[in-house]
Amino acid sequence: NLKNKTNLEDNIDSKSFNDTTKGFIHRDLTNMLSGEEYIWTGHPYPHSTSSVIILKKVYGEFHPISEGFKTFTRDHIIKQRNDKREKFIVLVIPKKEHTDFDGNMLGPLETQMKDLKSLGYEPIFIHWAEYYRHLKRKRNLSYMRKLLKSK
Repeated sequence: NLKNKTNLEDNIDSKSFNDTTKGFIHRDLTNMLSGEEYIWTGHPYPHSTSSVIILKKVYGEFHPISEGFKTFTRDHIIKQRNDKREKFIVLVIPKKEHTDFDGNMLGPLETQMKDLKSLGYEPIFIHWAEYYRHLKRKRNLSYMRKLLKSK
């Protein structure tokens, strides 16, 4: 769980570069949305190999995600409703090996993006190099706001 990855100095504790990146993005979203109740992290389907971050918008405004929110059960994958009233946005922060340095998606990532869209989500791909360019210039919150505004 990403919210448990900060230490006492508010630095990100993790074992991989991908976990660190997700931790920074989770921290940014918590600040932008004023709370963790707006953020769900986990696997979108049982055969997923990488967690995602899910946000909920109702009539264009972010809303807390319900306590019992699930993306799948033991018996099936849950398809989300995606209409003007309610939509679920999925932030996909892939591992380095799933993109090239220019941000072009490689096979498994392309498939994941298509799968998420077919399940009713609005996927947003966050390329690690682009995110870190903005983080280095202390423009990471502006970058995240711009990405989320597009959906």
